[in-house]
Amino acid sequence: MQAHRLAASIWGQKVVSVKRVNVQGLGSITLEVFMDDGSCRIIQFRTQPLDLNPAINQPPSWKLRSRCTKIENSVRSRDNVFVFHMERITGKTWMEADEHWEPAPVQCVTSLGRVLSKCFVFRTEHEIENYVKPNLQKILNMPTRSNIDVRPYFPLVEELVEVCPKLKRFSGFFSHLDLNTMNIFVEETSQLHGVIDWEDARVLPFGFNCSAIHFLAAEFLTVESGNIELVESQNYEEMERGF
Repeated sequence: MQAHRLAASIWGQKVVSVKRVNVQGLGSITLEVFMDDGSCRIIQFRTQPLDLNPAINQPPSWKLRSRCTKIENSVRSRDNVFVFHMERITGKTWMEADEHWEPAPVQCVTSLGRVLSKCFVFRTEHEIENYVKPNLQKILNMPTRSNIDVRPYFPLVEELVEVCPKLKRFSGFFSHLDLNTMNIFVEETSQLHGVIDWEDARVLPFGFNCSAIHFLAAEFLTVESGNIELVESQNYEEMERGF
């Protein structure tokens, strides 16, 4: 009922029905709101506020703003519940499409790579000093992760910290940082239709976007030895080249 009232007040028309979307994120409830004019909008209730700047400030030349959810202002905050409304992206999440449409993963990642390659910016000095370098240094204070001894990697991390200033010479790219099959919307033709959840996006060296292929064409699994290994999909190399 709350979603009905909010939608009616925001869009000024009758609400026909409201239902939960099939794929829900952590810490939020996302609803599809079907309006009297035949349109479908999204209302999301969150336990944390949402940083709207990365989604709003995308240059039009990237062609991401029209593809991604256009997030509007929060309409209300009470009892630590934050409410937002946004346009609905058509198509299905890659996760859902994989079950119903059998999308071609190579076509999906190739289409995604074309879009991400447009996210070019000129400078990355601030992010190198305030994000990349500090996060590398955190690793040196974390001898284990998921019960795995990471100390053998310390020499490599120290080397990366040392060469960080050299990254400032290179151009940067707007990096999503959470590309997964829940956040990517595709058409039945397996072409990219939209990307959501840009809250953590930031300007970083292009390699950060390139690394997304490891989470789309492979997954990290705990093997019998107890170690965590990257397990590649059957067509990993083809997906990597396409991306």
